[in-house]
Amino acid sequence: MMIVGAVGNAGLAAAVPVLTGDAFNTMLKPRPDASVLIPLALIIGITQVIRSALQLGRTFSPPNPGIYQKSQRTLKSRFVE
Repeated sequence: MMIVGAVGNAGLAAAVPVLTGDAFNTMLKPRPDASVLIPLALIIGITQVIRSALQLGRTFSPPNPGIYQKSQRTLKSRFVE
């Protein structure tokens, strides 16, 4: 889950500047078409919601549960004694 979260975060973070650039390019044309802006804004919003869900999953998943639990037991045994 951590790798999926990291790769998804990077990919979806890159989508924002690309889509913003598309919006600017559309509006800077000799004949701007404002109807393109709503779909671009929705796509940006959706990608960021997906990105936040991936980040949340990445944050709450330990890298290796077995190693994580072993290190927790080791730390507890050192402080309890």
